[in-house]
Amino acid sequence: FKQVLVSLFGRFDADGDKHLSRDELRSFSLEARGDDKAFTEDELSALEAYDWKEKGMTLRGWLQMAVAQAKNSEEEMWSKLKRLG
Repeated sequence: FKQVLVSLFGRFDADGDKHLSRDELRSFSLEARGDDKAFTEDELSALEAYDWKEKGMTLRGWLQMAVAQAKNSEEEMWSKLKRLG
């Protein structure tokens, strides 16, 4: 599970700076949600509760977010992972 998440982090870290910027997170949300809706500004601001630096969400924050989502709805998490390949 962790290896898949690390791989996805790298896939969406378009500039390779080891952080997911707001734009990179929007790209992720468009693919993961499958509804052509990117994260809103409010949703992006809420994600800053996870490990977040000036450049954006760290890998640690990405993993924290994934665990929180899985605890909330394991079925939804697997659905997103399948959608992302």
